[in-house]
Amino acid sequence: MNHDLRPYGPGKFNLMIDSAMYQLSLDGCTSECGDVSTVGWYGLLVARDETGLVMRPQGFANPEGIDTTEAENEFLKLQAACIISEDSQGFVSVEYFEDANKAEAAYSAIEAECAMAEEENEL
Repeated sequence: MNHDLRPYGPGKFNLMIDSAMYQLSLDGCTSECGDVSTVGWYGLLVARDETGLVMRPQGFANPEGIDTTEAENEFLKLQAACIISEDSQGFVSVEYFEDANKAEAAYSAIEAECAMAEEENEL
């Protein structure tokens, strides 16, 4: 991980850019599953343009709601997708992917785990 990415400090996020990705998720994710009160919430964000193609080289650069540094924007430009998770305590984690297909595969595994956990909770 790039050491020029600013930490958020104690609190809800690990990095400053994580708060920006969380804000983007509030406008809607590509996919989402789970619930913070049971298995945790997970959202997949894929940087796609209006035609559905993964945006390159823009990625998630210059997100709204946060002042990003040049290093953070350079990092975000390389990202095609991210998976955001929020636990029952409100802590948010973000995993970044340069390859949207890898992100979608990882998210599919999470989605399957969420479905299994939710079935178990219903029993």
